[in-house]
Amino acid sequence: RFPTKNTPPTVQYVADEADPSVYAQPPLMSYTVASFQWAGHDFDGDETIASYRIALNDSLFGTHVTIPATISSVTLSVPRARSDTASASVDADVLIGSSPNLIRIATIRGLRLNANNVFYVKSVDVANDVSAFLKFPATGRNWYVQKPQSRILVVADYVGGGDSSAVRSFYKVSVFAFVAGGKFANFDQLDLRTGTTATRPFGVNVPALQQINPALTKTLKLYDAVIWYTDGTPSLTVARYVLFDYWSSPDGGHLIFTTAFLSPTFPDYGGAFRDLAPIDSMSAVPLNRTKFSGYVNPDSTSPATMYPVIGFKKTYSLFVFPVYSNIASRKIYTLPYPAGSQPFTTVGVMDANKRIIFIGIPLHAMMALPNGSQSVIPFFERALNDFGIH
Repeated sequence: RFPTKNTPPTVQYVADEADPSVYAQPPLMSYTVASFQWAGHDFDGDETIASYRIALNDSLFGTHVTIPATISSVTLSVPRARSDTASASVDADVLIGSSPNLIRIATIRGLRLNANNVFYVKSVDVANDVSAFLKFPATGRNWYVQKPQSRILVVADYVGGGDSSAVRSFYKVSVFAFVAGGKFANFDQLDLRTGTTATRPFGVNVPALQQINPALTKTLKLYDAVIWYTDGTPSLTVARYVLFDYWSSPDGGHLIFTTAFLSPTFPDYGGAFRDLAPIDSMSAVPLNRTKFSGYVNPDSTSPATMYPVIGFKKTYSLFVFPVYSNIASRKIYTLPYPAGSQPFTTVGVMDANKRIIFIGIPLHAMMALPNGSQSVIPFFERALNDFGIH
């Protein structure tokens, strides 16, 4: 049944499930992956919507792609093999679904690299009437797409009472300027926490909650290795959405996850660390000491595969929750108890396939001395070597 006078369809934003008071929008800055979701409506019945047209940086839709009306969410993604050789702009794959079951349905032209971009969508009904376009980002916002440059992505899941800049500098200036002779000094970076609000705990560079997988998951897969460091309140909701899929999938990469605990309250509600790391569990009770200095022992069960000794830069106040490895992982680091009164406690593990290292102490609290003893630089060199990244 069709009405005598047809009414054009409309396209509207949908809410961000992390904060329903705001619309789902692309991040302020992304690499060559972003997801978009909308809702189509028609006064004559939503079933009269026949298709959607999508376009990049083209409000006239001269180079649009048509997709079925059953699809109202897409992810644009550019493989590294394509973006690495591109300069000003590049074609993007149009994907539907979520990782690890993404399906490519089309290619769209005109994603601008190292520049702001706009994604447009229109709906078309069975009478071939077309809606006004909806644009992402909304008016007053930007979506900047940065071209990936490095094989390594460093994820800053950190606010830390004003010292986040010092931690960034630690990785940039003190560590990776020297790891492998500075080969990875220009690593790519992603900040998860800048721009958090009282109602949205994720920063402006994090997709809408319902788009974290696939958008952030697929972003991580642009890289051979991800180093994810946190402060005392890690973004476990984000991490558990993406990290296990990243390091366990055939198309994923390698992960170093290092976190700090600044409260005696057990941080792992819901078993998030167990979901993302190769561990059986974590103790719900921290060690009965809060001051840590000196060195962190490598596990010596297999001397041929021992990791280098690392040491604290100074005395740190921390809460350490012992980690219990599972049958698919091995211990790589332990902390000694005072005066040898108790066995060493595990704080670092690696999976059997050498895809992930999980460390329950902050690596930015370690010394970083070129050619120095107890330095974290040899740790990163050893980890990257085990990952096959040279």
